[in-house]
Amino acid sequence: MHLRKLFTLLVVGVLFVGAGVANAAFLLEIDTDGLSNGSVTFNPLFSFGGDTTAATASIPSTAFGMNGGNSIFGGNGSADLDTYTATYSPDSMADNLAVAAGTDLGDGNTASGLVGGGPGLYAVYATWPFTSNVSGGPVTYNVTTSGDSSSVQIDQNGFPIIIPAPGPQPGSPGLGHVWVKVGEVSYTSGSIDLEQVAFSNSFSSMRAAGYLFERVVPEPTAALLGLSGVALTLVRRRR
Repeated sequence: MHLRKLFTLLVVGVLFVGAGVANAAFLLEIDTDGLSNGSVTFNPLFSFGGDTTAATASIPSTAFGMNGGNSIFGGNGSADLDTYTATYSPDSMADNLAVAAGTDLGDGNTASGLVGGGPGLYAVYATWPFTSNVSGGPVTYNVTTSGDSSSVQIDQNGFPIIIPAPGPQPGSPGLGHVWVKVGEVSYTSGSIDLEQVAFSNSFSSMRAAGYLFERVVPEPTAALLGLSGVALTLVRRRR
C-alpha cells in the first residue's frame, strides 16, 4: 500500500476511535430548578451585565437537553443595554450533557460528539422559546476566550406557520426551541465567556433559556502525533 494512503487510513482510524470514547457537551441552563413556575433559580455560571440586575420569567425552551426550567426576557437596564453573561471553563468543568455525534441540534446544526475539557475549537450555541415580539432589534452575542473572540447579531424573532394555512406562508418556522450557533472560538486555557446584549431596552429586548458549549475540533492527539512520526520515518526509509 502506498505510504501516503497508509498514513491517511491511520489518521482516520485514530480520529474515529477518539470520537467514540464519549459523546458530550456542556449545557448551561439559566433556570436550574427544571420547573416552569414563573420563578427562576439562576445558574451560578449565569449573571447580568452592565446595570441589568433582573429579567422576567417566561416559558421554557424545548431544545435538545433542556430540562423544563423557565426562560427569561428583557431586563431593567437603563444607562446600559440589557445584558446577560455566562461563563464556561473547559479545564475545570466536566461535560454534563451526553449527546451522540450527529445529533440534530436544530437550525442546521449537528453535534460533533467530541469531549470537551481541553484545547480546541469550541462552538457556542444559544436557545430561547419561539417568539415574534422581541422588539429591541437584533441581539448581539460576543464570545471571548484567551487569544480569540467572535461576535454575531441575530434576529430572535420567527414567523410561525399557521395550520391550517389559508395560503402561502411567508418566513419560516422561526428559531425558537432549537440551538442556534452564536460563536466559535479557539480555546487554549482559562474560560470561554459569553455576553448577550440587546440592541435597545424595550420591554421584550431579548430572550434566553440556555447556552451550549461543545468542542468541535480538538488539538492533535498524542496518538496522532505519534503516527505522524511513524509515517515520516517510513517515508524517509523508503527514500
